Amino acid sequence: MKEDEMSNAIAEMQISNDYLILDNAFSSPKFVKQLSKTEYKLAKTDTYTLKLFAELLSRLNYELLENTTKLNQIEIEINIKDFLAEIGVGHTKGYNYVIEASDYLQTLKLQWKEKDGTYKSSVFVAVSEHNPKTGKINLLVPQQFAKRVLDVGMKENFSFLKQNLFKLENNQAIKLYQFFKSWQNKGAYHTDLERFKEQFGYNT
Repeated sequence: MKEDEMSNAIAEMQISNDYLILDNAFSSPKFVKQLSKTEYKLAKTDTYTLKLFAELLSRLNYELLENTTKLNQIEIEINIKDFLAEIGVGHTKGYNYVIEASDYLQTLKLQWKEKDGTYKSSVFVAVSEHNPKTGKINLLVPQQFAKRVLDVGMKENFSFLKQNLFKLENNQAIKLYQFFKSWQNKGAYHTDLERFKEQFGYNT
């Protein structure tokens, strides 16, 4: 695919809420391990956190970045009932799990490397607002992080359908799916078992 065709394809995916297109840095074990509350124990809300994280990433696009400054945040509204239906959850506890997940994202400090070699860190959600009357949450994502998510390279990027990730039922499967997707354009991934366990924080 020619560079201009690939650029257009990337732009189309970033406009669509159905796809996620990410830089490979956001699938590294070091990065995805930050998205869980615990390294070894599977927390009930971890899958909600990872899926809510993916939902927010899929909503980011360059149009939302217009008229923002370095200190601005991008506001994303989530209808909790619709989100639960999208991830296939029908039980009532799911509502509270989404609230817990949004609260956790406020405490989540992420670090990434810019293309010029400098490191930046930011909380992923600066402010979370929940309105019980409407059943909606409004999450404010720092503009600097949103810009980095959208700034994908022509070669070092990967994409997948959001619904494929939403069908997965535990946090390890979600992390591994995203990680292996990032290697798809290279055709293969090779490592040894001990290094793999160490990378992803497995103790068994």
